[in-house]
Amino acid sequence: MSNSDSIHYISERTAISRTQIQNTLRLLEAGASIPFIARYRKEITGGLLEQELFQISQTLRNHEELIARKEYILKTLAESGVLHPDLEKKLLNCQEIQMLEDLYAPYKQKKKTKADLARESGLEPLALKILSHYIFPLKQEAGKLICEKFPDVSSVLEGTRHIISDQIHKNDELRARLRKMMYRNGTLTARLVKSKEQEAAKYRDYFNYQESLHKVMPHRYLAICRAENEKMLRVSIDTDHSPLLDQIRYKYSYRHSAELSQQVAMAIEDALERLILPLLEAQIRQELKEQADKSSIEVFGRNLRQALLEPPLGQKSILAIDPGFRTGCKCVILDESGSLMDHFTIYPVEPKNATVESERILRHKLELYQIKSFAIGDGTAGKELLSWLESWTGPFEVEIFSVDESGASVYSASELARKEFPDLDIVFRGAVSIGRRLQDPLAELIKIDPKSIGLGQYQHDVNQKWLQDRLDFEVSSCVHQVGVQLNTASPELLGYISGIGPALAQAIVRYRAENGFFKSKNELMNVPRLGAKAFEQCAGFVRIRDGKHPLDNTGVHPERYNLVEKIARSLKLDTESLVRNPAVLDQIKLTEFVSEDCSLESLKDILSEIKRPGLDPRGQLEAFHFDHRIKSIQDLQIGMELPAIIKNITQFGAFADIGIKESGLIHVSEIRQEFVRDAGSILKLKQKVKVRVIGLDPGLGRIQLSMKAVGS
Repeated sequence: MSNSDSIHYISERTAISRTQIQNTLRLLEAGASIPFIARYRKEITGGLLEQELFQISQTLRNHEELIARKEYILKTLAESGVLHPDLEKKLLNCQEIQMLEDLYAPYKQKKKTKADLARESGLEPLALKILSHYIFPLKQEAGKLICEKFPDVSSVLEGTRHIISDQIHKNDELRARLRKMMYRNGTLTARLVKSKEQEAAKYRDYFNYQESLHKVMPHRYLAICRAENEKMLRVSIDTDHSPLLDQIRYKYSYRHSAELSQQVAMAIEDALERLILPLLEAQIRQELKEQADKSSIEVFGRNLRQALLEPPLGQKSILAIDPGFRTGCKCVILDESGSLMDHFTIYPVEPKNATVESERILRHKLELYQIKSFAIGDGTAGKELLSWLESWTGPFEVEIFSVDESGASVYSASELARKEFPDLDIVFRGAVSIGRRLQDPLAELIKIDPKSIGLGQYQHDVNQKWLQDRLDFEVSSCVHQVGVQLNTASPELLGYISGIGPALAQAIVRYRAENGFFKSKNELMNVPRLGAKAFEQCAGFVRIRDGKHPLDNTGVHPERYNLVEKIARSLKLDTESLVRNPAVLDQIKLTEFVSEDCSLESLKDILSEIKRPGLDPRGQLEAFHFDHRIKSIQDLQIGMELPAIIKNITQFGAFADIGIKESGLIHVSEIRQEFVRDAGSILKLKQKVKVRVIGLDPGLGRIQLSMKAVGS
């Protein structure tokens, strides 16, 4: 595979210019990361965005996988003796993995077929003679081929038909036409497996389901596949066979001999029913699955990005609580940096209802540690605890935040949590995770498998490799967008930074522990095994608050410090004065500093960083309050309008938290008066909205909500 082949392949599928692709591939091959290239090598790539660079990287991988698969198939077919020049040419020219697999499918046999057995007994010449459309005495010719495995004329003709069926089956152009017809006219059906009605209650929408294949929505297909895997539903593709048979007959029917025509007709029906339809159904279902996977992964990736970039509370001491009924509410006190200062348990909710004792303990802890903020997990007993706390805050002015605790238990039992808190009971580690999520969601959530933090749907059902690639990209992108404080970042957070990785992250933390806080970015070069290449990659993404150099608390790369000094001199200032007086930046004529190495766009990025040194791009966190009247689903009534917060976004709508155990569904059709195709284009995670109750099913815990005409 030549580099030019890859560039052509990527360009055809991304609409990105060949020059941009070539330059990007050179940077990637040299070890540069996508965030580094996007931020600091715009001049080389022509200003490609992170998503475009990721697309180039993924498409290159797809091409490499296509080439590897093609080589394997060619080798396998050659070894099995079925590779002929026409098939080899088609395989070599194939540029799509689906088309490649389609060409290979008829030959991918794990055991000998009926056609193989017939060929081994010498029946293929008769089959080819029939397909040649010559008229000849069939039974007389068949009689000449009687053998041990085919002892009479009838069995010889049956074996011959199997060879003809196999020939029809291997006609890739015909199969392609049939697949298009089947996809256009076919219907996906699902039926409840007998005796599974109670077990399959959550899939009741699909008990007697049928829908045109081209109308099947991705989320519905994933739900059906999950139910099928759980043996709750039987799933199939139904289609009218008549037009498919007509298509094959047009290609193969015998018109001048009734006797020969009958054999071909029987072979055609056998080919369709036994060979072609099962293959086409499997291929169409695979295509539906891939489309559904990509759609679901897109939603999941978008949700993860929003969760990671949720505004942090910041460096404030905090009381975090992991609520519980019987086992009590596990409380921890965290200082401004997230370090554990104290832990204890209170029992203010059922069954103990020890409210007086709980108030006494909280009052003492609030006075002792001067706590101003509470983080309350939103899981079991979370709503009840939140309601109690909001009714009692004593004489203290505190902000109370409800925190999504999805995955906190995963962190509690993880090896990382055991290393961080070897002497802390596992029941308190979840509370630590909840509190740190409020202080800095990004820094804490990266410690947990994204599939465990309650975002999207069907994340365990989709292609795990595709999902992992997308999630890794989103996590990396978010960490680099925010940047990390070099003197306080955990090794887990540092490990995501371009050029660092887990081993260097541990080395940086050890150096920090042994030598004290970093005073400048250049000091990173003193860390063992952190060389010039790693420094180039990471230096722009780390920050040093109150460091020696005024630009060390910005995203300006050290390679641009001299340029900033030049800009400062043009204003008769030093660099520190420039950073302290960002208003003077408006006086700069940027075009005077544009060069081959620094574009106007890069200059704008530099000035933007100088204007807001150390500013967190995630914004400010605001407290949110639910309607105190609503304690459970029984308190809801149709028509009620309530404050809500978006908890999860799916392909068919969004789930909103209204302050009770059950979340409500805002279907995509209930977001706006006008048509909305994609809920994620309108709504964001943690967005505060006003909703109206339009449907209730307390038995199943279902709540339907609308955002249309709320307040009117």
